[in-house]
Amino acid sequence: MIADRFPATAVLLSALAWLAGPAAVAAQQPTVPTVTAQPGAVGVGLELDGTLQAVRQSTVAAQVSGNVVQLLVRAGDAVRAGQVLARIDERDAQAGLARSEAAVAQSQAELANAQAQYERSRQLRAQGFVSQAALDIAEAQFRAAQAGQRQAQAGRSRPRSRAVSPA
Repeated sequence: MIADRFPATAVLLSALAWLAGPAAVAAQQPTVPTVTAQPGAVGVGLELDGTLQAVRQSTVAAQVSGNVVQLLVRAGDAVRAGQVLARIDERDAQAGLARSEAAVAQSQAELANAQAQYERSRQLRAQGFVSQAALDIAEAQFRAAQAGQRQAQAGRSRPRSRAVSPA
C-alpha cells in the first residue's frame, strides 16, 4: 500500500484528518434514505391456523321419544330462537296422549260414582240405616277419587313432535 512505500505521506494524511476534525468524518458517512410512515391499506395478507368456537351454544334434547323423521338444520348452521330444527314421528306420543285422555275419562267416572256413593251413605247415616264406619269408607273413596282425578289431569299433556331452537 501507499503507507508502506511512502510512510511520510501516510503520517501527513493522518495529521490532516485529525486537524479537520468531525466535519471531515461526517462528510465521509453515507447518506441513508428515510420515509415517513402513513396509515393506509397494505396489500400483504397473513394466514393463521386456529379454531373457532360459538359465542353461544345450546343443547337440544327431545321431550318425547320417537324417531326423527326430518332434520331441518345441520351442525354449525346459525339458527333463530323458535326455529324448528327437527320433526319427530309423533305416533308414539299420540298413543300416549290417547292413554292419558282415557285415564282422565276413567277418573271422572270413578269420581262421579264415589261422590254419588258418599252422598247416599251420608243420607242413609242421617236416617240411621248405615254405620259411621260405612260413611267413613264412602268418604275415603270419594277423596281418593278426587286425588285420582287430579293425578289424571296432571298426566295429560299435548305431545310436541318438533324440536325448536331455545336460543
